[in-house]
Amino acid sequence: MLSTSIMLSGNNYAKINLLCRFLSMGMVNRNTHYKIQGHYSIPAVLDYYNTMQEQILDTVEGRELILAGDGRNDSPGHSAQYCTYTLVDMEKEDVVALLVVDKRETALKSTNMEKLAFERGIDGLLAKGCKVSEVVTDQHLQIGSLMKKKYQDITHSFDIWHVAKNLAKKINQAGQQKGHGALLVWSKDIVNHFWYCAQEAKGSTDRFIVSIF
Repeated sequence: MLSTSIMLSGNNYAKINLLCRFLSMGMVNRNTHYKIQGHYSIPAVLDYYNTMQEQILDTVEGRELILAGDGRNDSPGHSAQYCTYTLVDMEKEDVVALLVVDKRETALKSTNMEKLAFERGIDGLLAKGCKVSEVVTDQHLQIGSLMKKKYQDITHSFDIWHVAKNLAKKINQAGQQKGHGALLVWSKDIVNHFWYCAQEAKGSTDRFIVSIF
């Protein structure tokens, strides 16, 4: 129970072992702890995850999926070791795929982990017979290139939150330049107008262009 709880709570053996030592409590040794996890805890979690995954995929059978995807590294910058990528069904708000990539799988290049995880997720869903009609991601250059080359039949859209965030960043950078200070005053209004136009366009590029001007 203790070894499983340590794993499920996101804790680690060293910290809990130190706590037990301060409290003069008994604690399983390190080797036993990891044997328990390997033989009982992890297989049980994987079995439950696979069961839930099958149930979720049963609900999307015969329906065109619009997916939202994003990756998260275990640490910022180029020092990340793991990337976790999540794909969510936008209609049901269910997680349909969850991938973890180790930097060692990408020749120790952490910048390539998100692309690999995304590709495995989409390939896995397509292999299971899922009909993916659209994927919404951030403006990840490698994923954008992959969509154009490998998944031409799937519409690729950018998440409006990320686009608005990048727009605000670029406006603020431009406003720092000499003679462009007025942009800083209008930054918030420009971004709000961008949000409004994106909502009014309802996916139409032409309507968005008309609205923006």
